[in-house]
Amino acid sequence: MHQKYASQGLVVISVSIEEERQSKKDQEDVLKFLQKRNATMTNLVLDESSEVWAEKLGAGLRPLVFVFNRDGRWERFDATVLGEDDGDAKVEKLVVEWLKQK
Repeated sequence: MHQKYASQGLVVISVSIEEERQSKKDQEDVLKFLQKRNATMTNLVLDESSEVWAEKLGAGLRPLVFVFNRDGRWERFDATVLGEDDGDAKVEKLVVEWLKQK
């Protein structure tokens, strides 16, 4: 979606939370995942504890997607939705709808 909609104003940032106690393999797995998905957008790796971010995000640290509109309104998609066959399509539908708003 980043490549497809960037010219219309979409900005995509990925965030991975990598705690000190995670292994080098875990960190390599994150990089492999991003490379496999051709993640050319900004990718951030945070080294704070997962508990801090779980509290800030109001959710456990399962895969989450946050979509923000131009006015700061947002919607969160969690692993349940993202794991569905049409999970990406649901996210993209909202992105397209919100990009139409000026």
